[in-house]
Amino acid sequence: MTARLTVATDGGCYPNPGPWGWAWATEDGNWGCGAGSVGTNNRAELTAIREALIAYPVTPLTIIYDSQYAANAVTIWGHKWVRERQVHRANYDLVKEIIGLLAARHPDANVKWVWVKGHSGHHLNERADQLASRMVALGHMHREWGFTPLSSSDYDAGVIGQRDESWTAA
Repeated sequence: MTARLTVATDGGCYPNPGPWGWAWATEDGNWGCGAGSVGTNNRAELTAIREALIAYPVTPLTIIYDSQYAANAVTIWGHKWVRERQVHRANYDLVKEIIGLLAARHPDANVKWVWVKGHSGHHLNERADQLASRMVALGHMHREWGFTPLSSSDYDAGVIGQRDESWTAA
């Protein structure tokens, strides 16, 4: 069995709706992030969770998050939304995809959810927030100057990075 990995997820948008960014960061220094020109903070938060699950499909995860909406949408409300096909719900498509990703995981690759208060000094949450904020800035460049920050897709624009000793916890 693979050792449990802690990953923080975060998303942001300014203004809301507007340019948005998402990010995840792991305790071992890896990260992923992406941007879009028009979206919402809730969509960004959910995208960060989705991308972390995709990046680590067979690893047991502890997901640290600061968005009550995103966690509740995935762990509480979303099951009813999907079961009753409540497609009118905001972010239904993403919530359905995340629930599918969670259901497809091996039982040994379970996910634990841990809420932390945003901007409270938690090192991984702060790192994910920094990356997501940088992606929001890229989203602004895309919107204002026509740059495509990472790819031609606003939903799946993203990059994955490797260990960065400057912020990894000791």
